[in-house]
Amino acid sequence: MSDVILSVNNLTITHKESKKTIVRNISFDIYENEIVGIIGESGSGKSITMYSILGLIPNSIDVQGEIYFNGEKFDFSRLNLLRGKEIAMIFQDPLTSLNPVLKISEQVKLVSRSNGLKYEDSINNFRELISSMGISNPERVLMSFPYQLSGGMLQRVVIALVLLLKPKLIIADEPTTSLDVTVQREIIGIIKRISKEIKKSIIFITHDIMLAKDLVNRVLVMYAGEIIEVGKIEEITLTPLHPYTKLLINSVPSVNNKHEKLTFLEGRVPHFSEINGGCVFFNRCPIAQVGKCDIYKPDVLNYSGHLVKCFFA
Repeated sequence: MSDVILSVNNLTITHKESKKTIVRNISFDIYENEIVGIIGESGSGKSITMYSILGLIPNSIDVQGEIYFNGEKFDFSRLNLLRGKEIAMIFQDPLTSLNPVLKISEQVKLVSRSNGLKYEDSINNFRELISSMGISNPERVLMSFPYQLSGGMLQRVVIALVLLLKPKLIIADEPTTSLDVTVQREIIGIIKRISKEIKKSIIFITHDIMLAKDLVNRVLVMYAGEIIEVGKIEEITLTPLHPYTKLLINSVPSVNNKHEKLTFLEGRVPHFSEINGGCVFFNRCPIAQVGKCDIYKPDVLNYSGHLVKCFFA
């Protein structure tokens, strides 16, 4: 087993004014050189969990719990020393991640200077990185403004800028959401190669469990601020244990059966202000029992490393 690079223990995120809990008491480990998928619908708490680790949250949010990186307890007062250099983030929309009025070459210069790197070395490394991602003319990219590049090319630029700082952990927050299907596959291939060849740990956030299937080693399924299932990708996709995970998988159309009836996941993820006691999935669960699931919270069951939070798993 590889060493743990990130350990999150009992992380709880609360809205200060309303005193309502957004993310409840979650714990997980990320190992060296692995890709972990965090799966769930919008509003499940995936992104805010990662933002809280990097301190990218407003003052209205309170974060409690322990976070360890490379074996050392996280010091939130020193986040500027970790952000980018040790832990980096790839955001959903590459266009909003870049300065719209600066050419890409100027943005490489900004990244290098703000992190104490030589510009000449950074620009050469950027050329090599962008070329390795299938861009045949890196000079044209360097001399372009962000609006002059396609979404797929922009995401490659953002990934290259992230890799310039050689972080140990990369958080990719739905990096393929705004891209065409064919370009999505190309970006997935790039992320997979980064983990394998450049030896990086990656957290891949997505709502598409089938997209993650070809990329990740392990999966954390989140719903309404809780981690409800954890396992290897093969376990999650072939033998899911939680009703929510089963519904997510069954709602994806199959290319092999043209006449199958798709499962419809009724309702929506509850807002954090609407959650009271009991199982967070109670209102949408097809096997929930009144008098049990709506009152008591299920414990985490461990089936040889395959974890699930459900009374009936």
